Amino acid sequence: MIEDNGSGRSPSTDTPTGLSSVVLAALGDMSLPVEVRVGSATITLHELLDCAPGTVLELNTCVGDLVELFVGGQLVAHGELVAIDAQLGLRIVEIVAEGRPDEC
Repeated sequence: MIEDNGSGRSPSTDTPTGLSSVVLAALGDMSLPVEVRVGSATITLHELLDCAPGTVLELNTCVGDLVELFVGGQLVAHGELVAIDAQLGLRIVEIVAEGRPDEC
């Protein structure tokens, strides 16, 4: 599901500078791996071996914090998790500028 980002531009009609419509048409159906990184934790091997169903791992992210969207292994945006019926979705809040270092 793609929602309007309020910019007045349609994501499907925006074309990056220098890309022809022929190239975009050829690449438009290409699949890309998308990953939403919610948080991480560092645990010892002993703690890992003690994990069982019901074990809770504390992540370095707080409820309400922005999560990271990676496409092809590259950080491209920050967003917030949203409920869509019984599934999770991601509302894009910020596009990460090219060449900008990751901020913590």
